[in-house]
Amino acid sequence: MRESNLDKKVETLTLRLHSDKLKKLREDAVKKGVSINALASQVISTYVEWDMTAPYAGWVVMPRDWVKEVFDTLDERKITDMAIRNADNAKEMLILMSGSLTLDAFYSVERHRMMKSSLFYREITENDTRRFVIQHNMSKKWSIFYKIYQCQECKCFRKIPIAKPDEAHRPGVVVKFVLTTSKRYFT
Repeated sequence: MRESNLDKKVETLTLRLHSDKLKKLREDAVKKGVSINALASQVISTYVEWDMTAPYAGWVVMPRDWVKEVFDTLDERKITDMAIRNADNAKEMLILMSGSLTLDAFYSVERHRMMKSSLFYREITENDTRRFVIQHNMSKKWSIFYKIYQCQECKCFRKIPIAKPDEAHRPGVVVKFVLTTSKRYFT
């Protein structure tokens, strides 16, 4: 369960910003329907929780079309091998980025990864099940990669069993990744 913002200690910070940057922040805050303080807090939180450590953990930013084109050149065996190999490094990446191997850290990194990748997602929690429904608009092969990657990543943690669609509900924490594309390859 996510820690409530009300449970966290807050402090005041005064910043000096160039007028043009502050103007852009105010415009974006109005567009998003939030206060400038809330927007600034969100920007700083994102920096601390992702941007500050992601490059050291190996994350890079790439154009979506480039990623789609690369995945389309790979066969399913190569995609499977690549997904498993990359997911096996998940623990080290999680420790580097969050400092811990907890479910909350795992969920936080997943949320930031999807947000930074411009993946639309919904997180649904019902009883002991947490489900991420992801709209990625990538290719079928990327969808295959991501599904295998998530299954393998959760196996690496062993605390986070993956629920298969045909399995009955199991006690404990269950994470389901439901992938969707504009062509609905996986649902």
